[in-house]
Amino acid sequence: MSHMAIGTGTTAPTSANTALEFQIDRNALTSRTQGAGGDDNDVIYVGDWAAADGTGAITEAGIFNSSASGSMLARATFAAINKGASDTLKITWTVTIGAS
Repeated sequence: MSHMAIGTGTTAPTSANTALEFQIDRNALTSRTQGAGGDDNDVIYVGDWAAADGTGAITEAGIFNSSASGSMLARATFAAINKGASDTLKITWTVTIGAS
């Protein structure tokens, strides 16, 4: 996985999703790391949006393996985060795979 996207979709995620409902911006991941010790089955993905990047009422996010289209690892919807032109945004997303 190499990118995280944000959007304005509100439909609940399903296993059939291959993209965000209404993507507004996609950025390369700031970092991706593997957890340690008892959390060694976690992968932590971090995405950052600078001021004036991806503004609007953000209600969904996803993790992808490409800067455009590609495969989606995960998608989530949530209450609106109103990102103004001078705001920054950081999303930290932990994916747990199996048991440690």
